[in-house]
Amino acid sequence: MKQLLIVFTFLLVFTVSITPGAMGAPDYPPTPSKSEDVNESKNPVDEIKKQLDGDINKLLKAMDGVLTKMRTARFRTIITYVDGGKNDFFVEGCVEGYILHDKQGESGFGYDPIFFVPELDMSLAEMSSDIKNKISHRGIAIDKFKNKITQIFNV
Repeated sequence: MKQLLIVFTFLLVFTVSITPGAMGAPDYPPTPSKSEDVNESKNPVDEIKKQLDGDINKLLKAMDGVLTKMRTARFRTIITYVDGGKNDFFVEGCVEGYILHDKQGESGFGYDPIFFVPELDMSLAEMSSDIKNKISHRGIAIDKFKNKITQIFNV
């Protein structure tokens, strides 16, 4: 059997004021609306950023009036490795924080501008790549994955 690697990342928002659940990145490629010409050539990265901006605005609107202390959230990445049962495993990385009332920062991707990490007193979008890779859900999951693969295959 061939190996399979699955990476799943999502944002969990915990609040009583909106429907709880996971908010993942938009589907790729974005589905054109009825008003868009399907044949029209568009930059897929720009389209994803546009869709994410809309998703961020929807989340912020849904959380309007929710107190900061009630805006807790968790980014979570799960990496699953499957090779037919011999070495199947999964690892995960999490970062805890809360949803800001407005965007802060210009770097990062997706929900980074509204995800605040209290221990560092900044949003994910305000962090340097080095800091973010050390504390982020993806960075933690990737480090755990590398360690597990090294352990299994003695590389």
